[in-house]
Amino acid sequence: MAVTTSDSERELLRTIRARSKAGKGVRVGIGDDCAVLRPPPGDEILVTTDFSIEGRHFHLDTHPPEAIGHKCLARGLSDIAGMGGRPLAAFVSLAVPRALTQPQKRVRRDSRLRYEIDTKPRSWMERFYDGLLALAESEQVTLAGGDLSESPAAVADIIVMGTAPKGRAILRSTARTGDILYVTGVLGGAAAELATLKSRNMKTPANSPEHPHFYPQPRLAAGQALLRRRFATACIDISDGLSVDLLHLCEESALDAEVDTAGVPIHPKATIEEALHGGDDYELLFTASSHARMPGRLGGVAIHPIGRMVARRPRSRASRMMLVSSSGKKSPLSPQGWQHF
Repeated sequence: MAVTTSDSERELLRTIRARSKAGKGVRVGIGDDCAVLRPPPGDEILVTTDFSIEGRHFHLDTHPPEAIGHKCLARGLSDIAGMGGRPLAAFVSLAVPRALTQPQKRVRRDSRLRYEIDTKPRSWMERFYDGLLALAESEQVTLAGGDLSESPAAVADIIVMGTAPKGRAILRSTARTGDILYVTGVLGGAAAELATLKSRNMKTPANSPEHPHFYPQPRLAAGQALLRRRFATACIDISDGLSVDLLHLCEESALDAEVDTAGVPIHPKATIEEALHGGDDYELLFTASSHARMPGRLGGVAIHPIGRMVARRPRSRASRMMLVSSSGKKSPLSPQGWQHF
């Protein structure tokens, strides 16, 4: 972590360090110029990075800081899950306005719908790390370093490192013609919750799978099971949306895809459009041989077949992805999920 002169910042750093003791695979964590990592023998290193930017990925007046911290780390962990890896260490650089480093009085609601003031004010920054470190602890990943700075807007940059056995990481580029498409969990819940949030101007601070937009759960156990049992021929996490990330898989594997509309697992509160394009679901999309005996659950999450990979069509047919209705009618599936620009 960066060396600072503020007593409050030094105290925050001491607190973060105390809660981020080096775990397995991290020989030296927070406190030195660099972290020192020790990956398992025979493993390769996986590295991913993601921004979380105020006004683009979250809003201070809507998203609780604990949820922002949780989601910041979840973004990186989901990428590790998409390759079947195990998380090794995380590094977060956080820049915020000075006001977010100051303790704030917190208003909370009791069971009788009356409001009371929390007797232990905490800063936005402290609560951000509460959410991030809670997820880090549950997924057994060490926060091994990072940086702090003042900024006009809140920005977090997460780097997550993981490991996978040499030559075994599951790639986007290795799907094969005739492979079956599968997805974990249900889709559209995060988009549906966000739509409700906007329409009702509400906050949802609870850390629960019932709130997938605020607290997405990276599918690390499922990804590791896919690698360990050699089920997946290719895999990608679909935090940007099924239609967008399926296109990435098609492009990298030089194949096209057909998605059975009836097979898409839709969250009870979502629409088919939110399931296809909403994004923020943090599920896994993977391919497997049509001969594979795929279980109904992996890593504690349901597995659903949703289509197949097919040979690339002539370029005169624009869509690389097609939706197939229950009657067999095909229509183009265009990528309409999260766009970074």
